Amino acid sequence: MKCRTVVVVLLATAAMVQADFITGMSGMYQTAKDVVKAKARIGERLISNVPLLLPSFEEIGEFGKQTLLGYPLEAIAAGIHSFCSAAVATNGTEPFFEPDLTRMNYVLMTDLGNYSYPLAQAGLLWSSPLFYKHLDTVILVTGWLTTIEEPNEAAGALYRAYRARGEFNFVVIDTVSLLNTLYTWSSFNTNNLGSALGDGLVELVEYVPVQSIHLIGHSLGAHISGAAGRRFQEVKGFNLPRITGLDPANPCFNEGENLSGLSRGDADLVDVIHSNVRVLGKRDPIGDIDFYPNG
Repeated sequence: MKCRTVVVVLLATAAMVQADFITGMSGMYQTAKDVVKAKARIGERLISNVPLLLPSFEEIGEFGKQTLLGYPLEAIAAGIHSFCSAAVATNGTEPFFEPDLTRMNYVLMTDLGNYSYPLAQAGLLWSSPLFYKHLDTVILVTGWLTTIEEPNEAAGALYRAYRARGEFNFVVIDTVSLLNTLYTWSSFNTNNLGSALGDGLVELVEYVPVQSIHLIGHSLGAHISGAAGRRFQEVKGFNLPRITGLDPANPCFNEGENLSGLSRGDADLVDVIHSNVRVLGKRDPIGDIDFYPNG
């Protein structure tokens, strides 16, 4: 329980920390259980490759809430980077579970309220009388541990900003049911989730011109958006016009590793805003245009 324990405590802590969206203690015990479950996927291989970094998974399972709190965010990010790289190196990157699309929704935000439609039935949204086909459509993909069913200041702020500019269809992809797990394992599912979204966008262009679509993703949602753009191009043979990444997640999405993140080429224009590069957001320029508002 010395240096090696602290490293993995940081990894477990990373599953509960994202500066923009943490809203309490719910989910902490679930995250600890996810760490224990991960043993079935990569535990034995990982321990054999990095024995000095990991305590037993049983020890991790015994950590309480207070043990998992209070570590510097930079150290958390570094720890989860190491964990992910080791998992990839040992070929332990199988998805933690297959995405259940029945638990993933489109949420149409309006001044009258929010209306949910199953991701697997995208046509229900695109053909809804609440969806105005003559308007531009903004689609926001949420990141880790965010849900439209709980207060989401970022989604609300973006919705209000677009409403101030005029009329838009503003749709949120509610990923919480699939991403509310250990951060690293959530990362491994982004391509599958993005492919499902890409198939929904293929349906959307049967109702609206592709030029009216703007896809925005935050954190892991940025990488889901990139995967959606690649899937759309694969099926349709042309790109979405624009994808915007808001602090694309950094851990697990290093160049040369197996996990494909948002990058230039995923849309005609990929613009990225980096405001959290010291912790969980990527520092490297990955878009056609990259902005660093915090320097």
